[in-house]
Amino acid sequence: MASRIYFHCPRETVAARPEIMEARSLDVTGVRNTDLSFLRANQSLRILHLSEAHSLRGIETLSQIRELVLIHIPKVRTLQPLGALRSLQFLTISTVPSWDASRKCIEVESFAPLRHLKDLVSLTLTGVLPLHGGLRPLHELTGLRALQISHVFAFALEDYAMLAAHLTKTAGPCLQPCYAIGFELPCRRCGKQMVFLTGPLPRARQQLCVDCDRARLRQHIDAWNAVSGRDFPYPESAEDVGLPPALHYTEAEPAPS
Repeated sequence: MASRIYFHCPRETVAARPEIMEARSLDVTGVRNTDLSFLRANQSLRILHLSEAHSLRGIETLSQIRELVLIHIPKVRTLQPLGALRSLQFLTISTVPSWDASRKCIEVESFAPLRHLKDLVSLTLTGVLPLHGGLRPLHELTGLRALQISHVFAFALEDYAMLAAHLTKTAGPCLQPCYAIGFELPCRRCGKQMVFLTGPLPRARQQLCVDCDRARLRQHIDAWNAVSGRDFPYPESAEDVGLPPALHYTEAEPAPS
């Protein structure tokens, strides 16, 4: 059984690529307005990557998938079809990296459809802005093990801290008042690795040193603790608030017959 297949839809057809209907993992680009329900016949499909989709038409029929990755879907305005994927365990929705510096976001009606995904283990939302309801629908996803929300500057400290108050068993940089990232960002004064603030005030500094900026960082953490009702300790170093490892679907493939 094929492990992963790259499928350029609709330029390629299932008739020309019969292995598509046996693949455990598909990477589909250029889907535009294609109805994806034809993939329902592939009951081996577990991981689906979609790039540049203009709609999610038919995706609600793909109950067999466990990991879904949606990259660069600015034409999609509603996540409603995703609410039908009750067995989904891993979901990623992300802009392309070139949008990061410009602060451009994918705008969707609401995160409300995601509240139905009770089996979700990991959720990553990069540059996805809900026009209504904010982060509140995500409060119900108490089974999450990992959550990452970034590149949306409309969310404030209070939004993230309230989310942390509800998701007490979930790990993620957006669920703590500050976090460290994977590349070096040394303080110019002392050389120690700096940390990023979650939900900083508009036009305020986003990175602080745990030593040189102790008073300002303490104020931010105290504000977080007051909203979340949790006692997040002051980090002695950036390593104390490092990012948890990413989670992905890892079901063993069936042995060849």
